[in-house]
Amino acid sequence: VRSPDGRPLAGVWVRSGQPVLFGSVLAVSAADGAFELGPLAAGSHVLVAEGAAGVETKGVETKEVFTLADGEQWIWNPRLDAGREVRGRIEVPGRELGGWIVRGVQPASAPGAGHYLERATTDAGGNFTLLRAPERPTDITLHAPGAAFLLSREQAVVAGGAAIVLRADP
Repeated sequence: VRSPDGRPLAGVWVRSGQPVLFGSVLAVSAADGAFELGPLAAGSHVLVAEGAAGVETKGVETKEVFTLADGEQWIWNPRLDAGREVRGRIEVPGRELGGWIVRGVQPASAPGAGHYLERATTDAGGNFTLLRAPERPTDITLHAPGAAFLLSREQAVVAGGAAIVLRADP
């Protein structure tokens, strides 16, 4: 299992069948992204790779449908690429850039919306990625480490667009 930029992902759930139902088969990817799922009976299968709690791709999934012949092995190299990412960086003069909180927010009351809330933490360079942004425009907010108050907001951001810059003067 690989990230959108090709890095191996550990701790990703890979399954055939519905989650937590009798008859589903589950594996978890290793540090190198490898997994072995089986045994699977001959027939049609839907494989799902999904980021689990504690994995950087939590809530992101990809699916593949295939038909397996009796005794056949099948190789699948999934890439968890939601295609709904919001990438960006922060600019905060005179402050360390790592550890700031960036949130994607859209209340359930927004037109055509279901509730959306996602949180990312900036790296040492001030970069962040929200992996599960909705297809419709959403608000992106910036919060200082350990503080709840809002320092910056970018409204109507569309996932998959150019990287955004959040600026704050704390």
